[in-house]
Amino acid sequence: MCTTTVKQLFRSLIVIPIFFTSLIQAQETSTVNAWMEAGSLRFFPTKKESGTGISLTFKMQVNRTLVSLQYHDYSDRELAHGGLGILTDRNHYHAGNFLLGITNRKCRVGHVSISSGLGLFWGEFDNISVERFTTIGWPIEAAASLNIFPFAGINLKLFTNINPKHSMIGFGMDIQLGKLKKINLNDMKL
Repeated sequence: MCTTTVKQLFRSLIVIPIFFTSLIQAQETSTVNAWMEAGSLRFFPTKKESGTGISLTFKMQVNRTLVSLQYHDYSDRELAHGGLGILTDRNHYHAGNFLLGITNRKCRVGHVSISSGLGLFWGEFDNISVERFTTIGWPIEAAASLNIFPFAGINLKLFTNINPKHSMIGFGMDIQLGKLKKINLNDMKL
């Protein structure tokens, strides 16, 4: 089952460059910005105490349209029967998301954005026995960035992942690396 899901995810990723091309070709001269974000997350699941995680995101902005590919890795702990934290249950989750959103045009100071999309959410609950699961999630993210240098900045975000197994809400901070570039698509030959 897991290999079938991974194959379906990779097939979906083939469609994304085709979407980028059609989106970009609709405009004669576009402002294109691409960057990577890596950072930490703090989240509050609806069924557990709280947790932490890491994120890795590739974002591409064409004028005001923002496209994101995300990978999140989460873990949380639940205190066993209200104990002191010595005996806990640990759960581990992953999310691979594709988000589409809007943003202001990136300027020298930074930008704000809001995005939503679909993603694959999988992981395991480690209570008495291990329960593995895979499901579809609905990620939503609101973010604001501050450029420290022309190619680097800090990104603050609020996010949620709504899914049938383990919905959550949280916040995070990322370091972003990338550069703004104007591209005339008429001069490019594809």
